[in-house]
Amino acid sequence: MQHRLRTVAAHIFAPTGQALALWSLLVFAASLGLFLWGLAAARDIYFDETWYVATARTLIKTGEMLHQEHPPLGKLLIACSIWLFGDDPLGWRAMSALFGALTLVGALLWSFALLRDLKQALWACA
Repeated sequence: MQHRLRTVAAHIFAPTGQALALWSLLVFAASLGLFLWGLAAARDIYFDETWYVATARTLIKTGEMLHQEHPPLGKLLIACSIWLFGDDPLGWRAMSALFGALTLVGALLWSFALLRDLKQALWACA
């Protein structure tokens, strides 16, 4: 039985392209689920959202970029998110969750490229 478990574990963590793709998908799905869980629980705008959401709303309505002292990418992503999901807490924060999950997948792939060990790469992105 132990030999069989070791064989299965060795197959799951084998550094093949298929295993890496599967683990990347699992890391993405699990992290996105965790990031989205309770995302809309905070109904109010907090911290930097005060400026970023206001600028995103203006960007959608008029095309004007307010508060140009910061780079525009975050405001553009929030504007896209509001346009897709609506002007509510999910719309304000969905892109942060999406790109946070993609960052973990990037950490997994980068760690695997450096270490050539799938288990260690999974630990690195954890």
